[in-house]
Amino acid sequence: MVKCPFAAAKKALRYLARRVLQLEKEIAELLEDLDQLTQQACPGLRKTYGIAVDGSLILPTASRSLRLGPLYVV
Repeated sequence: MVKCPFAAAKKALRYLARRVLQLEKEIAELLEDLDQLTQQACPGLRKTYGIAVDGSLILPTASRSLRLGPLYVV
């Protein structure tokens, strides 16, 4: 139980900081997974200078949608 607004704000910021750290850890794990998948799916693209995980995910998806029409996610 908090007794003043300062203590309540401090507690809220502490909780928020913990959540941010947890989310950053989850993002790092997911990027590792995506890195492995994109290296398998398009290794030549990943070797291109300036193309990281994000770009190697966007480019094949965009080219596929241009050929097949819009992709709908359900």
